[in-house]
Amino acid sequence: MSDPRTLAALVDELLTVQEQMEPLKAREADLKARIRDAAEPGENAAGTHTVTLAPSRRLDLTAIAKAYPATEHPELYALTPDTKKVRANLAPAAVDGFMKESGEPRVTIK
Repeated sequence: MSDPRTLAALVDELLTVQEQMEPLKAREADLKARIRDAAEPGENAAGTHTVTLAPSRRLDLTAIAKAYPATEHPELYALTPDTKKVRANLAPAAVDGFMKESGEPRVTIK
C-alpha cells in the first residue's frame, strides 16, 4: 500500500496541473479560432511553419441509410449489440460477466 502522504502530494500536484490546463485549453481554442479566421483553405505559409486549413468531414450515416437501405445493401451494415439495450434487458450480474478492463485504470478525485 502506498504512503497516504505521497498519494496526497500526487493528488495535490494533479489538481494544480489540471487547474493550470484550463486557461491553456481556452487559449488554445482561441488561437485555433483566430488561425481559422486568418488562414485561407488549403496550405498557408506562417513563418517557418505551414498551416493547413481543411474541412472536418465525416460520413453522414443518415444520408447513406436513405440512399442505400439495409434491405438492398446489407454489405454496408453491421449487426452489433447496443450497449444501452444490453444494460436495459440483461441482469446486472449478466452484464458484469461481459465487462473487461481496457486501458489504464480511471483516476477520480473528489
